[in-house]
Amino acid sequence: MKDDLKISRGYRMKLSTHNMIKNLSEMTGMDIDTLISQACLLLNKRIIEEREIKFNNNYRELEK
Repeated sequence: MKDDLKISRGYRMKLSTHNMIKNLSEMTGMDIDTLISQACLLLNKRIIEEREIKFNNNYRELEK
């Protein structure tokens, strides 16, 4: 694992967000880039699953 600090320059985050990311990185042993990528993938999966559930529920309502 690389100990170099990577700082994104394209956007600003609240201090609480930086602290949360740092804590999660320490707990998981992941570097910050990997951690953020994994978090985005999990959020993306959750959104897709919720949309599929909503779509299926709407489809069932139409079948009645």
